Amino acid sequence: MEQLKIRNWQIAQAAQNAKEKYTNLFAAEAEMGKRAVVVLNEHGNNLRETYGCGYTAQLTSGNTVDDLIQNLQNGYPTNIHIARPVDIFDTNGHLAFFGGFPHTLTVVGYDANTDYWQLLDPINPNTYTEWKTKQLVDNWGRKFLFYPPRFSMTTLIPDTICNPPASPSNSDGNLPQPQ
Repeated sequence: MEQLKIRNWQIAQAAQNAKEKYTNLFAAEAEMGKRAVVVLNEHGNNLRETYGCGYTAQLTSGNTVDDLIQNLQNGYPTNIHIARPVDIFDTNGHLAFFGGFPHTLTVVGYDANTDYWQLLDPINPNTYTEWKTKQLVDNWGRKFLFYPPRFSMTTLIPDTICNPPASPSNSDGNLPQPQ
């Protein structure tokens, strides 16, 4: 019984330490998706003003794998916001109390014949990460406190109608280079 009390105290202490250590990190992560959309939309506006065509970024939650497939079919670049599982007794076990580790992956493709999703993961650059649908849904649907919202994604939707750039082309006919 004494060992159980000690273990419960250790778990409670780890949670308290993690709360103190990561409060600012968690708050920053909670806003990161929203801030990224603002930055991406500014970039889309800049492209629109400079080259006559840009995109709009949308952050949505409550999505399904059918939404991901639709984005792939439309050619829309899409990031999914997940919470990776963390073992409670791992060296970073304190994150397990909060639901996992928040992370973003870019969806590159889906093979319906094998049920594998191809993802780009900044943790594993220069290679695809492949997940079966169950693994994707498990990670994508895991709740990490307030970030990410379950089944959330950021989608870049290119303009369907492009207009001539706001600034004139150079004398050689090429578009001006961004500043």
